[in-house]
Amino acid sequence: MNTPEISIVVPVYNSAGIIAELHRQIAAVLEGKITYELILVNDCSRDESWNKIRELAYGNKNIT
Repeated sequence: MNTPEISIVVPVYNSAGIIAELHRQIAAVLEGKITYELILVNDCSRDESWNKIRELAYGNKNIT
């Protein structure tokens, strides 16, 4: 991946239910217009947030 033009850092706390939608909306705005990385930081969530982050990051070059 080339160096992104923008990095978006999002702390994730018990947000398993909204992470995919967050990514969808960010990608809809930025995809094809600017190179970006979405850094999702699990903040000691007690739900399935970490598993959701890993699922989204798998095979997606924009998510770290």
